[in-house]
Amino acid sequence: MNNRIEVITDRILADAAAERDAILASAQREADAIRASYEKRAESLLAEAAESAERQKKAAQERAEASAKTLSRNALLRVRGEMVNAAFLRAAERLSSLDKEHYLAFLKKLLSDAVEDFLLAEAAAKEYGEEEDFAPVEVLSLTMAEKDKALGAPLAASVEKRLKQAGKKIVTSPADPALSGGFCLTAGDVLTDCSISSLVAAKKGELEGEVNRLLFS
Repeated sequence: MNNRIEVITDRILADAAAERDAILASAQREADAIRASYEKRAESLLAEAAESAERQKKAAQERAEASAKTLSRNALLRVRGEMVNAAFLRAAERLSSLDKEHYLAFLKKLLSDAVEDFLLAEAAAKEYGEEEDFAPVEVLSLTMAEKDKALGAPLAASVEKRLKQAGKKIVTSPADPALSGGFCLTAGDVLTDCSISSLVAAKKGELEGEVNRLLFS
């Protein structure tokens, strides 16, 4: 009887041990699977982080390069603009520094052209405008730059004959210190600006592209 009980007991213990081993093996397999899953997930996260860091690095490099290009382009444009402006400033300085004879001849040509333009415009207004609205200008006013005021009298004298033929005359007004050089001619409500700065500015509009080409091509 005792032997039989011992056999049963041994069998129970053996079955329990086997079940225990099976449970432990299953638990180990599950733990291994979980660990492998987390290791795989960790590797994936590390790879994603590395890829994200690389993307961010590349994007930062691209932004830095774009910023550098923009700054470089803006600096180049600024320098080009300064050089073009300097070229026209030198042109203005050269005009102003002509010897008296050539400078006066230059101003006389400007005044003569301005007078002729005005007379043509007035003739056209008289011919094509309403007769009752036409009011001829009899007196033209010459305003010299302060630095050129000594040239006012000979300059006005150079167009007196032409204006007299048209039944008009010219007078000199007080010099204008705001003018950089040259003069302004006023005929009624028409102002012709022949100051050096205005002449150079007008030429700059015409020639800026050509000057750029000559300087930087």
